[in-house]
Amino acid sequence: MSNSGRRSISDVMMAEPNQQRHMAEEQATTTREGFRERFGRMPDVVAYAPGRVNLIGDHTDYCMGYVLPIAINRGIAVALGRSSEGTIIQSLDMNLEYTGRIDGQLRPTTAPSVKFANYPLGVIRQFLDRGTEIGQLDMSIGSTVPAGGGLSSSAALEVSTAIALASLTSVDLDPLQVALLTQKAEHEFPGTPCGIMDMYVSAAAEADHALLIDCRTNRRTAVPMPRSDRYTIMVVDTRKTHDLATDEYADRRRACETAARMIGVDSLRDADAEMINKSIKDPKIHGRARHVVEENTRVMLAAAAMHTGDVEAIGSLMYQSHESLRDLFEVSCDEADHLVSTAREIGTGGGVLGARMTGGGFGGSVVVLCAMEHAEHASRKLTSSYVDKFGQEPGIFTTRACEGARIITGP
Repeated sequence: MSNSGRRSISDVMMAEPNQQRHMAEEQATTTREGFRERFGRMPDVVAYAPGRVNLIGDHTDYCMGYVLPIAINRGIAVALGRSSEGTIIQSLDMNLEYTGRIDGQLRPTTAPSVKFANYPLGVIRQFLDRGTEIGQLDMSIGSTVPAGGGLSSSAALEVSTAIALASLTSVDLDPLQVALLTQKAEHEFPGTPCGIMDMYVSAAAEADHALLIDCRTNRRTAVPMPRSDRYTIMVVDTRKTHDLATDEYADRRRACETAARMIGVDSLRDADAEMINKSIKDPKIHGRARHVVEENTRVMLAAAAMHTGDVEAIGSLMYQSHESLRDLFEVSCDEADHLVSTAREIGTGGGVLGARMTGGGFGGSVVVLCAMEHAEHASRKLTSSYVDKFGQEPGIFTTRACEGARIITGP
């Protein structure tokens, strides 16, 4: 939701979990103060939810497959208070406000200037549909997640809204229930046919672990990350924004559903290469299906490599994933391709073990697995190459795997 809040590589390079938790609390404090300045009182509850990067496993979640994301040290804080009048939703970063009323007729807003409000409004609608009495609300939103950077700012907003509302209304929700509720909210209000991954990792992530999610059973398994004193995750924002509520994303999902019908399975989770080759002649649909089947295998191999600490294998799988997303699923872009190519050129000798685009594609960010001691050098190389090619600097920060959503202050 914002391009603010970036820190230098050195600011977070050796950050311990409690320091990264402090970053979340700082964001919550800023948002709380923004609420006080706008509404003249303190909020009843402040919640925080992180963004995410997916280490491997894109466009597999809505095919009932496997994903392996982490929560990052950028997130969204929501400050919420009851109102005796109408409802106001304020974005501190965009300096925009939505005004309306919460009642049984609540619908998505179509006003372009306040489209951001559809994310919290969709969550509010889900609570109403559950029979929760909400009344009117004042809300302030503060973010350090680059909007359109493929880091799930929308999921972070929805999850932080959900746990804030649950706290305010004394509704008990576990992380999976939060994920399912907010996924439905995104389907119905912003209109994005997303899978469960983004919401689930934002709600359920564990520090220093990736989350292996089986998107059929919704079972989650914490997988230990490579040692954070030796390796870091670098996130490189292309600054080419994307909007998943567009035809391209929906087209990819429809192609996967078509492929499953051609093969005769419920989802591509149940397909294999032989079935694809036998049943699908259309080259586009064949490529989409092949990506999903092979990506599921890569996710499981990456999780196994993480358990054994085989960072070279993880990096190789990341490159393979990017090539598949670029060539078979066709969701990459020139900017992401250039960054991944530059990462390959830097190579293991320069401390870069792997890189890939992350998220839905069509812009957004690249995730890089890098040796800690080489991260500053790799950052400079990636930046200079990107500037030479595109005439602007990418946004770069490092993160370790962070914990999921939480209430900062509550009633």
